[in-house]
Amino acid sequence: MERRSESAVTAGRPRRSRARLKDRVAHAYYDYGRLCSSHPFSCLSFSIITFVLLSYPAIGRLRLPSSSPVDVHWSDTVEVAPGNDVPEWLQLSTSVYLQQIVVQGKVDPWNQSTLTQEMAVKGPLSRAFTIQKRLREFVTASNVRLDKQQCFHVHDKPAMPLLPDHGCLVLTPALFWENDEEKFFQDDDVIAKIFKPSCTPSMCPRELLLGMPTRMTGIKRKYSTNRQRDIDYSITIVLLEHKPEYISALKASLASLPEFEAIVSKGVDESTFVHVFYRPRKYFSDYFPLVTLYIVFLLYIYFSASKFEMVKSKWGLAFAAVLTVASTLTMTMGICAQLDITPTLWGAELFPYLAMIVGLENTLCITRAVVYTPPTLDVRSRLAHGLSHEGYSITKNFLTELVILAAGFFTFVPEIQEFCTFAVIGLVVDFYMQLFFYAPCLTFDLLRMGAEDKQRFSLMLFKSDPVELQVYPAIKCPMQRLWPRLFEGFEKSGQGLFRVKSESGLNEALVGESTTPIRPACEFN
Repeated sequence: MERRSESAVTAGRPRRSRARLKDRVAHAYYDYGRLCSSHPFSCLSFSIITFVLLSYPAIGRLRLPSSSPVDVHWSDTVEVAPGNDVPEWLQLSTSVYLQQIVVQGKVDPWNQSTLTQEMAVKGPLSRAFTIQKRLREFVTASNVRLDKQQCFHVHDKPAMPLLPDHGCLVLTPALFWENDEEKFFQDDDVIAKIFKPSCTPSMCPRELLLGMPTRMTGIKRKYSTNRQRDIDYSITIVLLEHKPEYISALKASLASLPEFEAIVSKGVDESTFVHVFYRPRKYFSDYFPLVTLYIVFLLYIYFSASKFEMVKSKWGLAFAAVLTVASTLTMTMGICAQLDITPTLWGAELFPYLAMIVGLENTLCITRAVVYTPPTLDVRSRLAHGLSHEGYSITKNFLTELVILAAGFFTFVPEIQEFCTFAVIGLVVDFYMQLFFYAPCLTFDLLRMGAEDKQRFSLMLFKSDPVELQVYPAIKCPMQRLWPRLFEGFEKSGQGLFRVKSESGLNEALVGESTTPIRPACEFN
């Protein structure tokens, strides 16, 4: 018998500890509910100020469609150390290296009576085939060929017809004639061939193959005079890695050609590296699933709130729920931008859908718990008891999600770690916005109810099971523990807290001067 009693006591301790923990969490939510319902405007203003401050980094980096999709940074070295003036995208791995060979050509001697402007353009362009032939034959001192290890290889058919579909990617004017020198010399109108591809605001194949803007090449559709002209263009080599010894050997090889005369560049040009970051373009189709989900989310919240007959504005609560989730996403992006966390498409695009599900669950739980409290209670008591009823389950789910994400982070898989970091920030922000934004909005909805609404809602709950409400002690100021003498005189003067009648319309004579606690019709536990 003694062993059984000892085992029963041992088994009962975890239950009592769990019940004690649950009561403390519920009490904390009750105290916050009283605070939020007493000062809803202050809580709502505080959440809006927080939203503006935390979202500013993300909004400040927002690029409008009219903005340039390219960021450029100049440096003296290939690798740039992180610093205050260094953009965060420089810490990403380099995709390719571009090396341009600038050609400045002209027909000399120039005979105005026998030569035409067509020949003035065709002569310098013919040297592009000579350079490309040397690039194919070029071998370094260590027997490394350009088309074997150094350059970027093309394996698939490109979207633009003029680009090569195989081999080393070299952008040259020879691609207008498919790298065929015979087609080039048989072409009677090379200028028309160059201007045949149409240009768009975001892509110009002509300038891509010429290596510079058309206005800087000296090539025009029509010439008003027949004179000697300078024709400039560039041959762009796409490399996988930067090796200075390879570039030096290539310069020496091209300078040895009899058709060319090497021009020494300025020292600044030789030691300057231009880092270019191409931002991925976003189209409406990329945002369509997310926008559609927000609309569906708004409608679902509305129809879910329509089941709660004891709310004043169903559309208002649905709109507040959508704003809660949308602001959570924006604030999360702002925090990540401030911490220099650049999420990839996988993490950033997947989290909004996860936030919708989590935010929807908490929103429905809070709304259901608050609206099913007795309407005879005042608004502060209804919100406080509703939050205390669902506070433990919300906190338990929140901590469980954090533990799962922490376990995923310690898998040390970069993609999973990135998503877990992004999701943890989002869950914390969502938890904050549920309490500081949606709860005040729900308070304003309850304050709008009149006496007729409360009477009608009371009749709806008359046949339902009574709601068990927990009795909590009166809220005390935290400063009372730190400075008790300040409150001793306040209590002796009779200006302490006292009970007032609720909004149920009770007769004041029934309240009287009795010191016994007044309980609602439902049972308190």
